Amino acid sequence: MYVGIQFEAPEGFGSFRKAVRYYFAGGRTEVLDGLSVDTVLLVWFAQSNLRWQTWRAYTMSVHRQDFEAALTSLPPRLRILPKQFTLPPWLEEVDGVNFDEVEEQRVKMAI
Repeated sequence: MYVGIQFEAPEGFGSFRKAVRYYFAGGRTEVLDGLSVDTVLLVWFAQSNLRWQTWRAYTMSVHRQDFEAALTSLPPRLRILPKQFTLPPWLEEVDGVNFDEVEEQRVKMAI
């Protein structure tokens, strides 16, 4: 799995909530109580309930073995999303837009 791949928990389970797009942010080895534990770092974004509806990033660390088991279980408790966005959620509406082309068209229209 590569950094940035997005997945969800279709029915929710454990700390994973239903209808949340999670992002894989990499793996690492942590030392907990003197033992090495392989973990994965996950990120998700949510809008705050503040007056200005700002986006916040949240993280969690999960044991790699539990994460991989959730991806490969039948039915999977975690599944990779078919649509992978290249931009953060607050810019999803422009995902796939070629801004170089947009700028080129704007310049042509101005001439």
